[in-house]
Amino acid sequence: MSGDQPNPPPGYHPPPGYGQPWYPQQPYGYPQPTWTPTPTVPKHPSAVTALVLGIIGVSGVLLCGLGTVVAPFAWWVGHRALRDTDESEPGTFSGRGNAEAGRTLGIIGTVLLVLVVIFWVLIIGLVGWDGSSELTTD
Repeated sequence: MSGDQPNPPPGYHPPPGYGQPWYPQQPYGYPQPTWTPTPTVPKHPSAVTALVLGIIGVSGVLLCGLGTVVAPFAWWVGHRALRDTDESEPGTFSGRGNAEAGRTLGIIGTVLLVLVVIFWVLIIGLVGWDGSSELTTD
């Protein structure tokens, strides 16, 4: 040490409240996370397929009912993905929400498909019916 400051005697501690306590300087930037990330669980392979088919099935009503033919497939694929997700060990599959949404949209689309088929049967039946009930023979 330099000669202008004498060393304190051994065992000497400054009185309480003297100066400020020493804290180590924080490192630059954000502190490191103290948690470890959990591994991601893969989605069921059919969960997104059911969702996409369900969206196509419900939106197919706008295309004169042509897209609704995929709605029963969405219902079936979504039901199968839900069953597989529920029966598998916890942490094996995720994507239950996608499968459930696909199944629900498949049910809605199937109902719409039935209504579209009934509509077209009625239209074709009414156009083919000319109102006469007499049989004509030549």
